[in-house]
Amino acid sequence: MPLPTSWSSPAFFDSLAAGLLIAGKRRGVDLACAIMATGLAVNWYATYGIQHSDIAAQPGLQRLLAFTALVLGSAPFVRRHLGR
Repeated sequence: MPLPTSWSSPAFFDSLAAGLLIAGKRRGVDLACAIMATGLAVNWYATYGIQHSDIAAQPGLQRLLAFTALVLGSAPFVRRHLGR
């Protein structure tokens, strides 16, 4: 997936995940985890592969890593309380 597409697609997928979560669907948690994991991977690639930088020099990537860990870590607990 080209980088510009991966940075513009969350406008659709984030809204879809939010709608599923509001509706109480487990698929919303699964989609949110997939969004965060792919978003982190793309940003990590852009930082290391393109900019040749590291995480210490990128506070935005540090925050994204922390939020991804929060989403992925809390997903099993949230998922238990949602319907199919």
